[in-house]
Amino acid sequence: MQALSFWVRICAAAPLLLAYWLTGARELIRADAERWMSISAEQRWKWLPHRRAKTVQLLYLLAYPRPFRNLFYYRTEHGGMPGRVMAKALRVLYRGEVALELHAASIGPGLYIAHGFATIVVWNAVIGANCWLHQNVTIGWGSGDGAPRIGDDVTIYTGAVVIGDITVGDGVIVGANAVVVKDVPAGVVARGVPATYHPRA
Repeated sequence: MQALSFWVRICAAAPLLLAYWLTGARELIRADAERWMSISAEQRWKWLPHRRAKTVQLLYLLAYPRPFRNLFYYRTEHGGMPGRVMAKALRVLYRGEVALELHAASIGPGLYIAHGFATIVVWNAVIGANCWLHQNVTIGWGSGDGAPRIGDDVTIYTGAVVIGDITVGDGVIVGANAVVVKDVPAGVVARGVPATYHPRA
């Protein structure tokens, strides 16, 4: 029964592939999908089709975890006019996570979003490769004071706020409910309000 439900949902998500084939961001979407599937292999059901065709893996991600669908729409809308038009049309039928807003100037490959509820990334923020965001995260705000630049391999935990014209270095962990308002050097843990920085264990 579980397998039947899986294939029904996969087939139902198939129209989203139209936006994928029309966008110029297919390489980034593939990198995102590979990261999400590798995390799924460690954390989720063992029956998932990790070794099946890449198209089936993409359809699984588009059918089940809604935050991935938000990321998919971000990629297609930044990947050229044909994909943008198709994605906007499909978004009416295939909704993403309602309270997840991705408006960054750029997002590197392999972004993973755990849950994603009440998470927002402002228009001029920059996020590097292989980052991980949890729910209720705020990156930047709507003022004209600039926006954060997040490095590669950064993990930002639940409730954290990263604001201002600042740089968060590669490999940083931002702890739950931390408020980051100044530059963070690479490879440290940022925690507290306002955040202070500590070596990673």
